[in-house]
Amino acid sequence: MAVARALRLEDSRIVRAIVRARERVLRARHVSAPDAGGFLPSMQAMGWGVLTDEPRFVAMGAVTEPWEPTPMFRPLPPNALAAFREPGHVKIVWTLEVEPTHDGSRFITQTRAVATDPVARARFRRYWALVSPGVVLIRHALLLSIKAQAERVLPGDEVIAGPRAVLDHEIQIDVPPSKVWPWLVQMGCQRAGWYSWDLLDNAAVHSADHILPGLQRLAVGDVLPMRPHGDAGFQVIRVDPERALVLHSTTPSFEGTWAFVLQPRGDGTRLVTRYRAAYDPTLRMTAFR
Repeated sequence: MAVARALRLEDSRIVRAIVRARERVLRARHVSAPDAGGFLPSMQAMGWGVLTDEPRFVAMGAVTEPWEPTPMFRPLPPNALAAFREPGHVKIVWTLEVEPTHDGSRFITQTRAVATDPVARARFRRYWALVSPGVVLIRHALLLSIKAQAERVLPGDEVIAGPRAVLDHEIQIDVPPSKVWPWLVQMGCQRAGWYSWDLLDNAAVHSADHILPGLQRLAVGDVLPMRPHGDAGFQVIRVDPERALVLHSTTPSFEGTWAFVLQPRGDGTRLVTRYRAAYDPTLRMTAFR
């Protein structure tokens, strides 16, 4: 689901081409797709409302007149959307869902549309006959993109061949990798912290909010403490400056790898993190999937 949430529609040539084709056919003014920091925020910026947002299931919906050259999307709460009956509109709900399988996961997306009266139903049928081939192409392209990104190999994946759990997260940062890297190498409990829950992970000491020059040297074999007390930590197993940092848990019962990969994106950086666990996922891990 993390990959789907990070999708950027404007990055797809197919999506851009089909949207432009629709604009020409309907003589609509061009409206740039909003970049609000991910797929779901971008959809919300367009007018779609969040009906359900769970780790493995997302539902969004809106009331609209899709046949208009530049349609407006009106978000409504779930109960209000179900009860909406104003003539001349279509209620649309689409979902994203991830189902675990024995050897991976299955990604499912569905869309349902209901017209509020016979006139709107007839208009929607004519409109759908026109745009459905493009919608099918967009959906196919996005599913292929999600599959490719979810299956891509990152540094450190080779350490644990059959992980019991995998957590991926991505974020776009508006500075180059050279500016992000120093924040990674200084991580660790009672170092710069984990930039997380400091009460639990850093002895209640606030994580650093600036670069610490004394913590900028990191080598394979170094151990970054996991908690304030005990021997638990992450051993550095790969250091590729400004590209990748891979850590490996020193606790046998909680063996896992944690990769931080920096990918240049124009003037910025896409930071990709991946945790691969050799043990069954904990409640905390499940909550952040």
